[in-house]
Parts: sequence; C-alpha cells; structure tokens
Amino acid sequence: MTDVFPEPPGFQLHTFGSLRLTGRDSAGLSALVSQPKRAALLAYLAVARPRGFHRRDTLLALLWPDSDAVRARHALSQVVYLLRRTLTWEIMLSQGDEALGLDGGRLWCDAVAFEEALAAERRADALELYRGEFLAGFFVPDASPELDEWIASERGRFRSMATAAARALAAQEEAAGDAAGAAHWARRAVTLAPDDEQGVRALLGLLRRLGDRTGALRAYDDFARRLKEQFDIEPSAELRELAAEIQRAPAALGSTVAVAPSAPAVLSPARTPPELAGPARPGRSWTVPAIVLVAALVAVLLPRLVRVGRPALSSPILAVAAINDFTHPEATAAPVLADLLSTSLARLPSVQVIATSRLYEVQSQLEASTHAAATLYDAARQAGASQLIEGSLHPGPNGVRLDLQLIDIANGAIRKGYRAEGADLFAAVDQVTTVIARDLGAPVPAEPVGEVTTRSLVAYRLYQEGLRAYYQMDVTAAARLFRAALEEDTAFAMAAYWAAQVSAIQHHQADLPLLERAARLADRATDRERLFIRETLTEQRMEPAALAVAETLAFRYPADPDGQFALGRVRVDAGEFLGAVEPLERVLAMDSLSLSGHPAHCRACDAYLELVGAYVWADSLPAAERIAHRFVSRQPTSGQAWLGLAYVLELAGQDSAALEAYRVADSLAPASLPQDAFRAQLAIRRGDYAEADIRLRRLASEHSWAEAEWFLAISLRNQGRMRETMALPVARQEPMRSLLLLETGHPREAAARFAAMAATAMFTRLPGHAARNRAFTLTHVATCLTALGDTAKLAALADTVEAVGAGSLFGRDRLLHHYIRGLLFAARRQRAPAAEEYRQAIFSWNLGYTRANYALGKALLELNRPTEAVRVLQPALRGSLEASNLYITRTELHEMLAQAFALADQSDSAAAHYLSVERAWRGADPPLRERYLAAKQYLAGH
Repeated sequence: MTDVFPEPPGFQLHTFGSLRLTGRDSAGLSALVSQPKRAALLAYLAVARPRGFHRRDTLLALLWPDSDAVRARHALSQVVYLLRRTLTWEIMLSQGDEALGLDGGRLWCDAVAFEEALAAERRADALELYRGEFLAGFFVPDASPELDEWIASERGRFRSMATAAARALAAQEEAAGDAAGAAHWARRAVTLAPDDEQGVRALLGLLRRLGDRTGALRAYDDFARRLKEQFDIEPSAELRELAAEIQRAPAALGSTVAVAPSAPAVLSPARTPPELAGPARPGRSWTVPAIVLVAALVAVLLPRLVRVGRPALSSPILAVAAINDFTHPEATAAPVLADLLSTSLARLPSVQVIATSRLYEVQSQLEASTHAAATLYDAARQAGASQLIEGSLHPGPNGVRLDLQLIDIANGAIRKGYRAEGADLFAAVDQVTTVIARDLGAPVPAEPVGEVTTRSLVAYRLYQEGLRAYYQMDVTAAARLFRAALEEDTAFAMAAYWAAQVSAIQHHQADLPLLERAARLADRATDRERLFIRETLTEQRMEPAALAVAETLAFRYPADPDGQFALGRVRVDAGEFLGAVEPLERVLAMDSLSLSGHPAHCRACDAYLELVGAYVWADSLPAAERIAHRFVSRQPTSGQAWLGLAYVLELAGQDSAALEAYRVADSLAPASLPQDAFRAQLAIRRGDYAEADIRLRRLASEHSWAEAEWFLAISLRNQGRMRETMALPVARQEPMRSLLLLETGHPREAAARFAAMAATAMFTRLPGHAARNRAFTLTHVATCLTALGDTAKLAALADTVEAVGAGSLFGRDRLLHHYIRGLLFAARRQRAPAAEEYRQAIFSWNLGYTRANYALGKALLELNRPTEAVRVLQPALRGSLEASNLYITRTELHEMLAQAFALADQSDSAAAHYLSVERAWRGADPPLRERYLAAKQYLAGH
C-alpha cells in the first residue's frame, strides 16, 4: 500500500457571499478578517488582476488614501505582520520593498478557483463555487473610492461570468435532450441576473420549446412584477408579445403522453395531513382515491420520448465499506467509522459519495430479493459506486492510525493507499479527509467532521444502529435508537431528522416539531444533509421554497435517488409535470432493486405512484393507465399497485375493469375503503344515484365507513335534493354547510362562513398551509359575492388571493386570482377577457377547481365557441368527487355540456348529456324544476 501522509491543512478564502477565511484556528481567522482593511488586503492580493505581485504604493493608495506616506506604510506593515503570524510566514510573499503577493499553494480562493474552472470549461463546478455576489455587503471605512469601484467592477464581472456559464449550460443540456437540466440552468441564469430581460426571454423561449407553458408564464409574471415593484416600468413590447404568444398557445387537453417503451415511469401516498390540505370538514380523513391520487397539476404535457437512466457524472462515485477495528479486542468503532468517513468525504465537491444509509438500504434490498447475505461491497456495486474505500483502524503512538485502500469496483484493483493519524477517531477522519482532498485537488473542508455530525461516539453509534434497524424493517427499534442518539447529543441534527422521519411512518403524519428542531440544528450537518432537512421541512409546510431546495439537492447530488424523488415530487406539487418525469424515472432506474422482494422502503413503488398521479392530474389517463399496468407487472402481488390501477380505471369510466382491479388489491392487502364504498363511487360517476344511495345509507347505518354520509351528501347534491342534504348531520360541517347555503340561495351567509374559515386559517403556525387554505376559501368568498351581485370587492379580493397564494407551494393557489378576475370581467360583460382569465386559472383540467372549468365553459358559450366549451368541460367529469371538484355538481356539468353540443349541432351527444340531467334531477327540489323540464323537452324532440 502506498502511504500518503497528511500535510498541514491550508487556508481557504471565500469571497462569494460574505467574506470568510477558514482553515486551522477558526476563531483566530474570524478575528483576522473582522478588521475590514486586513480582509480587503487579503482579498485584493488574492483576486486582483494581473495575478501575482502588487505594488505597495497601489495598496497604500487604495486602503490609506488620507494618511501620510510614513503612517500608511507603517499600517500596511502591521497588517502584513498580522497576516503572516496568523496564517503562515510563507503565505505573504515580497519583492523587496516594492510589491506584495500571496502564495496560491497555501491560500485557496474561491474566486480564483471559479475562473480556473471556467477556463477549463467546467462550468457546473464553477457555479458550485459561486454562492453569492463577490464580497457581498463588504465595505472598508476610510478607503479610497477606487477600492469601492474595484469591488463593484469585480462583482459585476463575476456575476456576468456566472450568468454566461449558466446560459451555456442551459444550451448544452437542451442540445443533449435533458429538459430538466436545461430548465434548471436557465432559471439559474435569471436568478443571477434578474433584471436582464435577455435572460428572461431566453428562459421563456426554452420553456416554450419544452412545452412548460405554465412555467414560462410564471417566469414572465415574476419578472414583470419585479420591474413594477422596483422600477415602476413594464417589460419591453417584444417580451410582452412573447408572453402573449405563449398564453395563446392551445392546451392539449386529455392528450396522451408518449413514454419510451423501456422507460419505467410514476403517485405516492399523500404527504400532507388532510386537515391541512384545503378547506375540509373537521375530523374528515381523505378517502383512498385522494390518498392514492393527490399529487399535482396542469394539463399541458408534450408527447415526447424521455431519456431514462442515470445522469452522467464526471466525478468518481465513492462508497465507504468495511473498516476493521484493531484498537482493542472488543472494539466497536468500525461501523461508526465507515459512516463518519462517508459523511466527511461527502463534503468534497469533486466526488459523489453514496451515503451509508443508502448502502444499508441496498443491502437490505439485495437480501430481500436474493434471500442470501449481502455485503456492503455488494451494496456499493449495486448502488452505482465506481470506487470503494475500505481499510483498518489501529492503535497509534498518539491515538489511532487509519489505513485505507481505494479499490476499483470494476476489477478489484487497489488504486491507492492513504494513512492518517489522530488523537481520536474524529481527528483521524479529519486528517484522512484532508489527505484525500489534496490528492483529488479538492478544497479541504472548513470544519472538523464533528462540527457537522456529533462529537459523541455513543450518539453516533446509536444513530448508525438506528439506520440499520430502519432498513431492516424494524421501525420501532429505529425510533427508539434515533431518539436515544438525540438524547445523548441534543445538537445532533440528523438524529432529529431521522427521528422525525420514523415518527411520520409510525403516526401517518409528519412530526413537525422534530423536523423544525432538525432545521435549527442544520448548521451542524453536511451540505447534503442540510438540504434534505430543509427540503423535507419546507415541503411539509407547503412553502414555495421547497421547489428551489429540491432542485439544488437533485442537481448537486444526481446519484442520490432520494434527491431525485424529492425533486420529482415537489415539481408535481408545484405543477411542473414535464420537469417531474425525468427525475422520477431516474429513481426507477437507480432503485429498481426495491421492486424485488419486500424491502422496508420501496422508493421505486413511490416513484411509480407519483408519476401515475402526475399523469392523472394532467388528464392524460391513457398514459396513467399504461404506467399503472407496468407497476402491476413489476409487482403483481402489491395491493398498492393494483389499487392505483383501480382508481385510474375508475376515473377513466372503465367500471368493470376498475372493480376487478380493486378486488385483486383488496385480496392482497385489505383496503381501508369497503367494496360497497368503491361500488357507490362508481355508481355516482355513471349517474346511477339509486344504487349509490342504497349502498351509502347502508354503510352509514352500519358505521362501517366513516365517509359514507359525506359521499351520500355528494350524491344527493348531484340529484338536486338540497333539502334532504341539509337534513344530514354532515351538512352542519364545513365546507359542506357553506356550499349548501350557496346552492340553496343564501350566498351572503355562505360568504360570511367562507370568510370566517379564511380568517381562521391565518392562525396556523404553518404559513404555506395558511396560504393554501386562505387562497382557496377566499376564492369561494368571491363566488358567493358574485352570486349575490356584489362585485365591488372582487378586484381587491383578487389582489389578496394573488398575494396570499404566492406563499403556497401548491400550484393551484397561485392561479386562483385569475378566476376572481374572470368573475369581475364577466360581471362587466367583457366575455373575452373573462374567458382568458378563467383559462389562466385552470390548475388541472380534471382535478383542479372545476368551477373554473364551468365558468370558462359558460363564457365560451356566450362567445359562440361551443367546441372549445366542450373541451374544457369534459375533463371536469374525469376528476375526483370530493376534493376541488366538490364545488360544482356533475349534473350541472352535464347540463352545460348538453348545451354546448346542441349549439355545435351534435344532437346525439347533447341528448346523451341531457339524459344524465333528466335522470339525476327527476326528484330535484322545486328551484331546479324548470331546468329539469328543459332537459326532458329536448329529449322528447330527439
């Protein structure tokens, strides 16, 4: 084995963002750069061009312009002395008394590394270094204006270089067919130069070519709002016209999305507690359709083939496997050491490290699928590692010695050896990390590994045993071990994070206090772990920031299936369906092993369900059905897979096939939804309300399904039997009570109730959920006010909903204000603008707020565009019965569809829908009698 002994660690000067100096003696370094002139001298010598030596006269004029020559030279000498004493004497170079410079081998600078990476066309690496503007917020009192000008000039130069790099990467990824990557870098370019209209125009053009109409319009709205708020101007006429062209582009309603035959594709169970998912009556849990199918947005999905497989990675993929402990006969440090070293190496920007938790997961999957013992070496190879680190821990003269080997997994050859010594396990890991970092040419991590994990071996051992228990399906033991680790070290961020994750499994809802505690401790975690903590918390809180965090996580760690899954899931929630497909398919490619056997965590199963859900929300039911069938073919004994297929078939109106799939699911894993309940829902969809009512009343009387009375109320509303619905106990619960008041001619009282619900939502400590609930309930207020004829408040209400909805991750909430603006235009009889606003309000054509579909259909009929009306109304019948679709009845949709078909001279189709109306409203309350007779009269004439 070749020994590579550690060198004394160097120093790192971070100039992007706030100025920092890291290395040995972090307290002393912080004190050194706390003095602005010392920090300015260091930054100038490191960054100013031409690189190398700089005349003392120049430095004196920049930093001490108002001092006489003697005092200025004395001040400079003092600063140089302090820098040499605190860093190393050799770090400051001199050319006699004329010039000063720095030894770049002893002081690494991010700005210099940034330019070197760009020169080598390693643009992604360069942008990884660019973490804020050059010397952001930095100011030197009493310095010359020339120094300020130099900082401003360099700030602009670096920003321009970073922006150009992001644009080049966007073009490169688009040319390679990576839609998600292209969109990521184009958005990064706009973030770097938010006032540059050229970049915004490029982003809109790219998103337009990729078919992401919603994303393009959102990017334009963000830019226009920024210009208005900061400069009180509008975008150029050219950009406004481009946005208008994108807005006018027809949406491919109900289109089938092409999927590559070999591409595994994706719905996961709902992740948001039902009581936080929108206005719902207290105590009501979501039904299986909602649990299985809650996931996402919008109806525009381009037919295209998507690339499948692992992302291309230029850096090596490392895994840390077995490390033998020879420090004493009963040593137990080795399992902890492997995870500790993996965590430490994961901080190096030039390598990808497979987390130990991932190795445990793959190991359990291998054992479940092969029914044989699997080693961590086997797991590393299966997880995609190209190189493996293993070795041994020995007693040392001053503590412990760590001997490691770097092994090529493909052929088993030893590529290199490393040795490090330290006073204890943590020090040895820090030293060997420094050795490996220098060997790879990577910056040495700024902090000791104990600062981003725990300094307690006991806590680390408990944490590591908790991971093993979790991936061996022993959730109870895992929960106990993670909490014990947290008790041992109350600042152990990842122990808190995993305790929260396990609690969510045990109690079927997120443990937000534990997650928030993990977030408060996240500074004591690695970048990867910090991102996972923040992504999980922001998503659970429904905060818009979840999207940006998930994108950063996935693109920074492309070999991590958890990061890819988080990105796909959050993009679905935010409505970026096209962007969700590729990361979810990457999960399937990376985690296909979890589909074999019965592992504790089948991430690929979640990915299948998530993609099915995305296609369902996009009203591309044939694509959703095809993927659901593929999931069933991969896991024919999974009740979850069959249940997902059953509900896709239900939405598609394939009753017999849906019922058969449901029976198979129930036989494999008894479903929480009784078969009578599933049959009742099928009956409501096909308009057989008599059968539905019989089944639902029986379920209610037997107390065998908690939702029976709720769905009975839905069935009776569809039949126009409002008085009978009002008599049900469930009708006293919100939002059913307010909805019935609106539908029975009491819009003022309904508006007051919805407004009270919106006010109550403000008091939740979860701002994302508060935004979601307030935006939705205030939209109902607008509907009630319109029914009342009171449109004076609509403009202000629309502005409020727009502002409030922007605080929610859920894409629907950011669009609802368009519906209210449509109501205002309609009240003014401005039908074309009303139709356009209603169209922009559409979140999902079949699972969104389908009252917007109804309003848009009405506006299109008034504009004598019946064919378009048919296209926007039909999807609303393919949605849920009890969620956003609750706010318009299926019978009203059938009635308007009949009118649209009649106006389009398609009498047979009109008759079919009028027949649904006639059958539903035969026993309706008197207010609906005239509309019932109109349907009956049309049928009599045809």
